[in-house]
Amino acid sequence: MKMKTILTAILLTVASVAVAQQSINVQAGGVDVKVEFFTPSIVHVVKSPIGHKYEKRSLVVIAQPEQVAVSRRGTTLASDMLRVAVDPKTGV
Repeated sequence: MKMKTILTAILLTVASVAVAQQSINVQAGGVDVKVEFFTPSIVHVVKSPIGHKYEKRSLVVIAQPEQVAVSRRGTTLASDMLRVAVDPKTGV
């Protein structure tokens, strides 16, 4: 149990993770990473330098997020069709 507690503490110091219902924000490796499910099979990923205010102005991505059932385990999000994992050390 002590090893698990130490490992958890190390991971929490390496990456800062914030979670919404169907998205996750991770700060790691000098970047902010946002992963957001738009549909069960479409995921939008945005990476930017930490502290850089990113404003979404895409001519390509015009879809809006739908309600998607998403499960979370650490820095991994999964829908019925897709699983996305973010490495908490590198942000990749």
